Amino acid sequence: MTNQGNLLTSTQAAKILKVSRQGLAYLVDKGKVKPERVVGRYKLFSEAEILAFKAKR
Repeated sequence: MTNQGNLLTSTQAAKILKVSRQGLAYLVDKGKVKPERVVGRYKLFSEAEILAFKAKR
């Protein structure tokens, strides 16, 4: 696990990517976005990775 700045919830990451939470789950299932940490049933995403993915889109 790398420390790439702030961690975002699924809702926050989805808002940045302008997709629904279900859309974010689809991206995770397809391996396009990886959660930084999984805590119980919650996934936390690196803000840097989400912004990098958004820039690639």
